[in-house]
Amino acid sequence: MESFTVPDIHEPPHNVFHLHDPGALLRKLAWEIRQLSRSTAPDAKRSVSELLSPAYCAFNCAVTAWHIADWTWQSADEETQRRMADKLGFSLVSNDGKNFERFASAICERSRALKICREIANGSKHKKLRKPEESIRARSRFNPVVEPHGRFQIGDYMLELTV
Repeated sequence: MESFTVPDIHEPPHNVFHLHDPGALLRKLAWEIRQLSRSTAPDAKRSVSELLSPAYCAFNCAVTAWHIADWTWQSADEETQRRMADKLGFSLVSNDGKNFERFASAICERSRALKICREIANGSKHKKLRKPEESIRARSRFNPVVEPHGRFQIGDYMLELTV
């Protein structure tokens, strides 16, 4: 039996499995992206239970990517939050509870990818959003295979994911 060394980690929050800081979430996102890539590989076996695997993996990637923003804000001390606010061009307001929302809006203005991830993550939590972005729509659809590729044969179906 092969042995391994348990990595030295910081203590995670009491309500989280093994994640302790934004870097840990970034490593989780990298792992999820690898899972997504594997799930969409043409040589991947496809059982009925695995047909939706790419959609589940894409969903997990979007949620984790968006949560990195939340963890970044929550992990930052006041000085770092102030520097982020200055760099992103928004003002911090003490005790109004909306500084993270300002931060989130500012980073979404600069990154359409994060804006999409935010929409998917919040949509997954609430099902319907109060103020959804009309331009963002995540879709999954099964398309028939028209040309054999890897283990996919004519008559099989592949899941297409689009945003």
